[in-house]
Amino acid sequence: MPTLTAGQVPGWSWWLVIPLLVALGAILLGSVGCAQWWAMRNEVSSAGWWILTTAGAWLVGLALFFSITTPLWQPGQPAWLLIAIGLLGGLVMAASVAALTGWAFVRLNSPAGVTRLPGRPIRCRCDRPGCPHDRL
Repeated sequence: MPTLTAGQVPGWSWWLVIPLLVALGAILLGSVGCAQWWAMRNEVSSAGWWILTTAGAWLVGLALFFSITTPLWQPGQPAWLLIAIGLLGGLVMAASVAALTGWAFVRLNSPAGVTRLPGRPIRCRCDRPGCPHDRL
């Protein structure tokens, strides 16, 4: 936080800054899931869980990124090493977010998570008549 504000809000107390950061972080973490939920809501009956799933997956991914990179980044390191450490942290973050959201997506699209909403049959995208993937 101090590097972001750089003295712009020196008079703000921490009891105000911390809740503000938590609220803004929740909005940011929920924004991706909300946009994806908007696309899923007519196809998956329990799509609302997707918002919490993506927010939680990104929290885990960010925690892994910082837990890997923070102790490895040291002052005076060569640029190539800083880049390599950042790439390693980014790879772990991406893999964890992909694994968690992929697992949740499969669970939401399982027969227990997918129901036929009124007027909207759930069909395979291949559009072959009698496709074994159709769930009507």
